[in-house]
Amino acid sequence: MNYNVILDPRDVLYFRDGHPLGGAADGNGAQWPLPSVWHSAVLSAFHRTFSDDEISRYAKKHQHARRGDKDKNFFKKRRTKAVFGGTKTLGPFPQKDGKIYFPIPADLTPGELGAAEQLLPVAFPQGSNNLPAPLKYMLWKNIKPTKKELGQWISAEGLKKYLCGEIDDLLPHIAPNADFFDTETRPGVAIDPNTGTAEEHKFYSAEYMRLKDEVRIVACVDAVSVGSNGKTDLWEKFKEKSECSALVLGGQRGLVWSEESEVPDVFIPAVPKKFPGNRVKWTLLSPALFNAGWRPGFVDEASGEVQLKAIPPRGPNQSREAWREVCKDVPEIKAWLVATRITKAVSASGWKINASEDDKNSGNDGGGAPKATRLLVPAGSVFYFECESEADAQKLAAALHGKTKSDLLGEQGYGLGVCSAWEFGNDF
Repeated sequence: MNYNVILDPRDVLYFRDGHPLGGAADGNGAQWPLPSVWHSAVLSAFHRTFSDDEISRYAKKHQHARRGDKDKNFFKKRRTKAVFGGTKTLGPFPQKDGKIYFPIPADLTPGELGAAEQLLPVAFPQGSNNLPAPLKYMLWKNIKPTKKELGQWISAEGLKKYLCGEIDDLLPHIAPNADFFDTETRPGVAIDPNTGTAEEHKFYSAEYMRLKDEVRIVACVDAVSVGSNGKTDLWEKFKEKSECSALVLGGQRGLVWSEESEVPDVFIPAVPKKFPGNRVKWTLLSPALFNAGWRPGFVDEASGEVQLKAIPPRGPNQSREAWREVCKDVPEIKAWLVATRITKAVSASGWKINASEDDKNSGNDGGGAPKATRLLVPAGSVFYFECESEADAQKLAAALHGKTKSDLLGEQGYGLGVCSAWEFGNDF
């Protein structure tokens, strides 16, 4: 079951990105949390609440192929357990005065009078751009440059207008970070991980986020486990067993209270039943992690062809094997990626509690070791597709809208996007 959860912080929160902390850097801790922060908070709450026996019963048993050094068949089956592997999350997003806000689309830009203008794909003369393959069009509009900035967030109502092409009256629905939280900077002293004592002459400053009084954090969780005792709603069990509704969110053990939202289905506006034309725009509402950097994994590197199918839903009495046989015969959607608008990449890292042998050999076994830094495609990025027919456009919108299409960590809410139609702008 899906639960919409409202999180109310008790004090300041700390959400650090992948930039190094030290010297002139402030740690960049006063930024909106990534989807993995909320996902990790849920899993940590489950581990703290459930006993070892319950965790064993909730773990899903499955088999997978694993390479064996002495296996004559090269692969052999190993039976393993996935603890809380069915947990899926979306968000978090800010909520102010009962309204939920999403990251503003990257193709919106301030106009001459401060109003929101929309950049549109245009065909530049051949040889006048250096677009990477397979892109064909650039985004452009004939407006004077300005130092004014739009806010970083757009309300759910404003997003619905944006998806319907109503750009003229978007400004009242756009808000800056300052409407949601303040930034507080605090000094600190570096700690030697081996001794647990302060290191001499090593100081730093860290940024913390303090939400405004009328602002809350909203997220979604769907945690169903299939274990030895059948299907279990883990979030419901957590609420029953937990003495309080507190969760640890982000770094510095930031504490938040959680409660279910009374507003259902507030996350994603519906895609139009009849999608007009053969052009589809996909706008990310959360960061995405693609193996190829900026390009989604379902897009061919050379041609830009979309490698997705309009997979039919599995019937209530249909076996998994029969459903997979049906999916094999489904043709791929005829569509191509032709333009993008992507802002600066988001760096993300983390901390491994249990250091590997390589980490220990390098001397980083005191309390764990840092994870590799990853560059994420930021929320708000837009991708433009041309389809062979209107029917293909409808299928592509259904395959992308409201889904998490990140190559990695989709279960944590990365790569959540919505679809709309797009038109060409005036030629340059």
